[in-house]
Amino acid sequence: MRFPPGVFLLFLVLFASWTAMGGSFSPLFLLAGALLCLFISIVTWKPFFGRRMFFSPAGLFRRALFFLLFIPSFLLAMVKASLEVAFQAFSPDLDISPGTFVYRPSLRSKGSIVALANAVTLTPGTLTVDMSPFGELTVHALVTRNGGIEKLKEDIGKLEKGIGRFAE
Repeated sequence: MRFPPGVFLLFLVLFASWTAMGGSFSPLFLLAGALLCLFISIVTWKPFFGRRMFFSPAGLFRRALFFLLFIPSFLLAMVKASLEVAFQAFSPDLDISPGTFVYRPSLRSKGSIVALANAVTLTPGTLTVDMSPFGELTVHALVTRNGGIEKLKEDIGKLEKGIGRFAE
């Protein structure tokens, strides 16, 4: 059975993470990790990466660079949203207007849309409630009035752009 080169690369990344976080180098532990990582690599490759991703060292370097550049911007968005939620929680008059809205990402792959949905959920004050078969995200937010939805769509658009640079 022939595997795409990306499956092997995904296996290496997962296995390196397994050994780094496991802290044990016993043969049984490493064998269990290798088998688990191989299984995960084979099962997840095609649904998330197989149709659109072609392996090339230059493309891998570019994606890794854009992923590393995305991390600080995502952390900054999380800190900013955390502060906004904290100010809302500690203000004398609780000025929230919870509600939902639909966000239509321009990302093409399912893996990219799932990554965006998870990034939105990890950002305080927002939660991805649903993802339609067409890739539309239903997002719940704490503040939806006075331009809140437009501001959130703009913030989600920044996350989408960052994810699109390394995931598509």
